[in-house]
Amino acid sequence: MPNLKNFNFYDTDAVKALVLDVLVENHQLREALDRAEKGSTDWWERFKTERDRADAAEAKASAAKSVLEHFMDTRRIVPTDEDTTGRIVEDAIALLTGGEAK
Repeated sequence: MPNLKNFNFYDTDAVKALVLDVLVENHQLREALDRAEKGSTDWWERFKTERDRADAAEAKASAAKSVLEHFMDTRRIVPTDEDTTGRIVEDAIALLTGGEAK
């Protein structure tokens, strides 16, 4: 942008060039702002989607843990000769609660 202190406003070509420069600069700034706003909105939408997915996964893990614990309680009432099923269920519960399988 030219120095407006010594700018000749009677020179129509210079005024036209100045106005064109201002319009182009404003257009570029508007595009940059739109890109920044879109990027911010996209980030927020991705965050909400991933948060919802994580919440759904937590709910499914909690439901699976509940079912497995109920299965273990039922199995204790009716004992079996083979302990493999109990070990598998205990490992599954450990994995669902953040532990490690034995």
